Amino acid sequence: RLCWMVILAALQSVLFFQLFEKTSSGIFALLVWNLAGYVCAGGVLPDAFLPEKVIKVAGFLPQGICMQNMLSIVSQEKGMMGQNLNILIGYSIFLLLAGLCFEYFRAWRIRKT
Repeated sequence: RLCWMVILAALQSVLFFQLFEKTSSGIFALLVWNLAGYVCAGGVLPDAFLPEKVIKVAGFLPQGICMQNMLSIVSQEKGMMGQNLNILIGYSIFLLLAGLCFEYFRAWRIRKT
């Protein structure tokens, strides 16, 4: 479980750095994305203070899934680990393919000029 969370974080970072040409832009976009996900997942305010729609969306964001996984690791509960693991693997595959596509199109654009 922890291995997939690390892989997801690495692929997410690579995708953001490939999306933006400057490293500083990639770092800032990654910071904003992670902070938004962390807030939506209940990392700043408890779930009781967040709207229902935000809580539902956070269940499908990588940050929310990782927070649920860390909670289950710490509390040693099995819970919804199978479903969360499938979503983590799906996100990892999506991010890997998106990163490869961005890299391919960037290389194609450079070759074309």
